[in-house]
Amino acid sequence: MTVEQPGAAFATLVGFLRGGPFTAGIGALEHGLLNADHEEGSPIASTPHPRREVALPRPTGNPADGRAFVCHPGSVPSSLTWADVDPAAHPFTDAAVARCAPAGDPCPETSWTDAMTAGLVAHHGPWVAGWRWARDEGEIGGGPITAWCCPEHSVTTPAETLARVDAAVREWRAWVERLAVEFDRHPLAGLTGQEWAHAARSATTALIALVVDSTTAGDAWYRHCAQVLTWYLTRWGVDSVAAGQWVEKAIGGRFGSWIEPAPSVLLDVAGRLSDSGP
Repeated sequence: MTVEQPGAAFATLVGFLRGGPFTAGIGALEHGLLNADHEEGSPIASTPHPRREVALPRPTGNPADGRAFVCHPGSVPSSLTWADVDPAAHPFTDAAVARCAPAGDPCPETSWTDAMTAGLVAHHGPWVAGWRWARDEGEIGGGPITAWCCPEHSVTTPAETLARVDAAVREWRAWVERLAVEFDRHPLAGLTGQEWAHAARSATTALIALVVDSTTAGDAWYRHCAQVLTWYLTRWGVDSVAAGQWVEKAIGGRFGSWIEPAPSVLLDVAGRLSDSGP
């Protein structure tokens, strides 16, 4: 008897299903089994993304006089902590986009948005770096932002481009303010045992649903979801390293790009995270 290699066996299964009544679901099956991977250092399942976030040097230069800016590592959105973005610690009234923009007209290149980000971060602090964390496969994919996509599509005339940046900054700010409200609805301070577990389970379920809604569970949405859950725990005094480990263990590869978690998966993740507490 001939034993097929795993890849050949899967291809045979796919071919059979395509010819039967299962055609509608085969795309999801192929995506889940062929494209899922694990990012280095993380157990969270993902699909490869063409744009990778890169930690850059500290800000230098001044956008007002045309000197180039580069971004601080803390301005990479996925590296932001709750202390970086907590609205209570970072007052905000005016995006001041025009004052933060690099000299000259916007250009449809990442170098321009890097410079724009650095100017905004220098003016507002690292929290603002999430302004270009777009949904799906945007410039930095997997985020909640709809006002900005990427240089290729969002950079047009100077006035229109700066208006989009302004809108994206305000959208990101509204998002972290919404998270702050949600965090405060599920306090963990002073709780232990079953009380802590119940509060954490309720919060985890609500927060995952909120992130799914804001990102439409698009490309790499699970990164920001894990970050939001970590933010929640650190907001209530859990050590940041422990919080990150608890969240990674709870998710454990159950989330994937373009896949909204089933209610059973959501509840399982919430239960695993609630079991991690004191």
